[in-house]
Amino acid sequence: MADTDPIVLTDGAVILSFDQFRANPSGQVAPEYNAPMVVRNRLINVDQLAPDLRGYKTLKTIYPAADLHPSSEPLQFAWGAYDYVNTPVEMGPYLPYTADGLNYQLDHIAYGRFLDLRILYEDDVYDAKISALDIDFDVQGSR
Repeated sequence: MADTDPIVLTDGAVILSFDQFRANPSGQVAPEYNAPMVVRNRLINVDQLAPDLRGYKTLKTIYPAADLHPSSEPLQFAWGAYDYVNTPVEMGPYLPYTADGLNYQLDHIAYGRFLDLRILYEDDVYDAKISALDIDFDVQGSR
């Protein structure tokens, strides 16, 4: 069977896949095999970037840059922070981002020594490409 041959599905066929689809599938998608995409970056420590960044930080705003299909679900960003390693993270709410030029900034409040980022994308049809993530935060004091 060549790569260009169409895939023929019978009625009631279910597509089981861990990949996102690049076109509309001809069949039913099993959501338990196409879970939302979750990206998590724990223990973000920006102390090493510059000496004036050492201390307790207050994250205020993020400016994501992403390429999304106009019909796709929004990307959702949540930030949290904590002071000590292996302590529970106080996460803020998920805020939606659409690449329409209107909501280019997402206002968060998270404060602590270490930061935690979570990105959620619940669309199983379209791809999301994140190219940049600018962060606006203040250093409140030294430790």
